[in-house]
Amino acid sequence: MVHRNKMIINQEFKNLIPPLSKEEYLLLEQSLKSEGCRDPLVIWNDTLIDGHNRYKICTDNNIEFKTIIKEFKNDDEAKIWIIDNQLARRNLIDIDKFELKSKKKDILLQLGKENMSAGAKATNTGLSTIDKPIHNTQKELAKELGWSTGKVAMAEIVSKNATDQQKELLKSNKITINEAYCNIKRAEYKQKELKKYPEISFTNSYDSNMFHLTNNRSIDGHDWPDCLDTRIPQRNVREYIDYYPTLTCVGRFFHYNGREFSLREYADIQDFPENFKFVGTPQEIKKQIGNAVSPKMSEYVIKKYITGETYLDLFCGSGGFSCGAHKLDKVCKFALDFNRSAIHSFNLNFPDVLVRFADIKDIDIKKIHQLIGEVDFIIGGPPCQGFSRAGKRLGFNEDDRNMLYLNYLKFVNEFKPKQFIMENVPEILEYRHIIIEAFNEIGYSVETELVNGSNIGMIQRRVRAFFIGNKLKGGE
Repeated sequence: MVHRNKMIINQEFKNLIPPLSKEEYLLLEQSLKSEGCRDPLVIWNDTLIDGHNRYKICTDNNIEFKTIIKEFKNDDEAKIWIIDNQLARRNLIDIDKFELKSKKKDILLQLGKENMSAGAKATNTGLSTIDKPIHNTQKELAKELGWSTGKVAMAEIVSKNATDQQKELLKSNKITINEAYCNIKRAEYKQKELKKYPEISFTNSYDSNMFHLTNNRSIDGHDWPDCLDTRIPQRNVREYIDYYPTLTCVGRFFHYNGREFSLREYADIQDFPENFKFVGTPQEIKKQIGNAVSPKMSEYVIKKYITGETYLDLFCGSGGFSCGAHKLDKVCKFALDFNRSAIHSFNLNFPDVLVRFADIKDIDIKKIHQLIGEVDFIIGGPPCQGFSRAGKRLGFNEDDRNMLYLNYLKFVNEFKPKQFIMENVPEILEYRHIIIEAFNEIGYSVETELVNGSNIGMIQRRVRAFFIGNKLKGGE
């Protein structure tokens, strides 16, 4: 028997052994304290080969243990025995199996190269497993593990790049290799995308979180809708006693003294929180606010219909829809829009979300799916100019903008979430049967709701149509 004080710990050998999770270590410690150390530790040349966790616990708690001696020709043979023993004896999680198999193949590959360079056959090493040079390929590992080559490729990236937190979650079976891979790629992609955006200098801000001034204008003689701030009632000016009219990107509201509403006051009408940031020229910011799904309306419809947690935000704009979702503790995994200023605003308000500045028609949806993994629901409001009264109101199939809902449908068809919500102007309901039928064909039941902001606590008479989809049972 080797005395415990003379036991040699070889760090290279120890690193081959997958560490126990915190829970596993505590269970082993409790077992050894109550029942003693029944399984002997394995020794080679006074070096501990198997039983590192038991050795530490026994040493810390003065628990007796026994040892047995094994003989190996060299360190490589000892390493292979350690790996095979771990694979045979322990109930390992997938990432541990992959790493052990990969390490064994690396050892065998190196031995094969050395033997070939020496002009000797691999069998001369005395290792029966070596009869030819071994190539550490994804295909070979996949065959040994019974996996697809795709899963092996993901495991390689996770093994090299997972954070300590991700590794602990893997050890505790709280996330899979696929989920860890998606998280790693999302983080890489996020950094790559952020480099595309020029540095934003926040100067000349109008007020808190607004970065441009609006001009003071007289209300006399202008051709735009006007509105008095009824929180400070005045006489002799057009007044909206109870609610503001619907705020649009071209509408303009004025105070009694003739000064146009500030950008922050426009944002207040849409129920954006005070700390919500907007970036762009005054008109760009105005457009972001006017085109947005009001956070209060978003919160209302998501709370009423959605049961899941994770989601995509398509045609995200500055983030009004996501603002309401985040109030309900929903987690956005990906957002997309074709307006660069709006993307800047979204990034500022949701820095942890993977955001893509691109035309939805040019997106490779399958790559996005692989990148971020699964989601519970999808939200979004395809541009509504083709349906809006303010537009030309061409026929349903005559305006290309009316067809953008089909790109939204393609995302739904690829991700197959349990639910979705699609927002648009009320006029879209004239064509509801066409849209609902399209979603029916890919396995979703659809209902619609017309929401009036004045009925849900908003301070404007903003009316929007929502298509709410639920995946049919038995759908793929």
